Amino acid sequence: MTAKRWIICMVVLGMLAGLPAWAALPQTMEEMTALHQQLGQTPEGAVKCFLDACFVYMNPETRAAGREMIQFLAIPLKSNPDWETGEALFVARMTDPAYAHVWRSYAVGTSPENGYLMDPDNWELNFERTHREEGDDRGTQVYLRSSGADNPRVVYVKQSTTTGLWYLNIWNTLFVDIRPPVAAQQAWEPVTGVEVPAGLPKTLNELRALHQQIGNEPQGGVKCFLNACFAYMDPQTRDEGRKMLQYMLVPNSSNPTWDKLPTSLLFVERLTKPEHQHIWRS
Repeated sequence: MTAKRWIICMVVLGMLAGLPAWAALPQTMEEMTALHQQLGQTPEGAVKCFLDACFVYMNPETRAAGREMIQFLAIPLKSNPDWETGEALFVARMTDPAYAHVWRSYAVGTSPENGYLMDPDNWELNFERTHREEGDDRGTQVYLRSSGADNPRVVYVKQSTTTGLWYLNIWNTLFVDIRPPVAAQQAWEPVTGVEVPAGLPKTLNELRALHQQIGNEPQGGVKCFLNACFAYMDPQTRDEGRKMLQYMLVPNSSNPTWDKLPTSLLFVERLTKPEHQHIWRS
């Protein structure tokens, strides 16, 4: 296949769909290696792995694993275990909460209007296309769509001649600032000391993403639970509400039909009968 036909093929493939979500964010280097063995066979898959590694690094509890993952996936950092010293801006953009929305903006379905809401454990890369310029030593260009930017963000990847897997070579456009979240500029509803975005989650993924933001406080967890209750109360979102309550309630976590149990009869009755709904609104 000629270089020109190869480029056209890659562009067409990139325009067909985004990169599918993975089951969960890798937590260890071993999990990332296994993930990269599968996704790293394509340029966009390698970028998805790299962004996953950034999300792992952003969490202080998994930062050590994220540091190792980033070094493994980034060609210029492979021989430097102390790479953070020379990548001060990159590190600052990952650890400063004011820039967290920039990284989330590469997920399909995010927008400034929804506060770039996404679940790092279940997200799809907003991949646009790839392009290769003959003689460009920087590698193959991967065009990503940030939902907060007018133009695509371009990173460069290279393919290993031994494994055939792709790795990041240049990625500095990933953390360029974008439009701020609209939700952060709106009036937020205070709930027992926790500020949470207005708007009821409509799906389990939306609730999980909200829970990632406010579930580190007890009252935030309760707010998510009540959101799930309101979703269950609405017949149009009852199926998603059932999943949300299974997710939020420890006793229900292993039973997708928890609302059919005799022990749940009173709880379900209070949720579904109109004469009791004022209790939840109170």
